[in-house]
Amino acid sequence: MIRPKTEQEHKSAIAEFTRTLGSEHPSTLSARNNLANYLFSTGKHAHAEKEHRSVLALRERVLGSEDSATLSSAFNLAATLWETRKDDEALKLGRTSLTGRIKTLGDDHPETKAARRFVEAMEAML
Repeated sequence: MIRPKTEQEHKSAIAEFTRTLGSEHPSTLSARNNLANYLFSTGKHAHAEKEHRSVLALRERVLGSEDSATLSSAFNLAATLWETRKDDEALKLGRTSLTGRIKTLGDDHPETKAARRFVEAMEAML
């Protein structure tokens, strides 16, 4: 599989997944999450936040709040919010992601450790 390299390629991938699998299929939601991460990495934080919020809401409804993809969406939105100085909401989501990862993945999982470092860094800066 070729990884999209531009915003338009990400949007084309989403359109194809939506057409073939549906708008709420986990692969479609992953493609949308990838777009949000791409938007964040290119400095389009407001657009990234909007997409992350939408993907998180869908993943919570479709996959459940404790699914690893849902927890990743919460973590990604928290990082975006932190970057845009929405500190309180970022910390709340970061803690939610950390708690969920501890429960579902365990204390020693790399994603749990990453969430813990992120939350600790936010707490240290507030």
